[in-house]
Amino acid sequence: MLIHLTPQEHQIHEIDLETRTINVPQFLSVRFDHNAEVICFKCPRYFEGVDLADMICVIQYINAEGDSGLYWVPYYDIDHPDIDEETGVSTPTLLIPWAIGGLATIAAGKVRFSVRFYKIEEETKKFLFNLSTQPAVGEILFGLDLPSDVIEDFKLDNDTTSALY
Repeated sequence: MLIHLTPQEHQIHEIDLETRTINVPQFLSVRFDHNAEVICFKCPRYFEGVDLADMICVIQYINAEGDSGLYWVPYYDIDHPDIDEETGVSTPTLLIPWAIGGLATIAAGKVRFSVRFYKIEEETKKFLFNLSTQPAVGEILFGLDLPSDVIEDFKLDNDTTSALY
């Protein structure tokens, strides 16, 4: 699923590449949500002369039950540079979306995660570049589960489904 968004400034959470820390939102999502919340991070596009837009980016996480997972970042937004209000100087920036779901939201509680940028040399399968943040912690909130008999009421039979298309 490809998600295009234009997040507002208060919805963007900063990654400090110098300290390798992430400004974490108060909560990430609700239990069992899937691609319903998109958290957006930003960081400088260039780090010590390396264009991070040329790197693969993954969000590594450990959910509240201790299971590990990866979110492969599908794209970067490179069209929204940071502009210093005092000087007017523009800094190239990466906006990085995380559509939270699946294994990350299977249980309510703390989710530890970090962001990794890397590039692997194809022939040797060795890292050409590897940059990681320190782990950060966010919260998956409790939600209500619908009983299975209620879920059945929302299912469409094949005749109804085909009539919709």
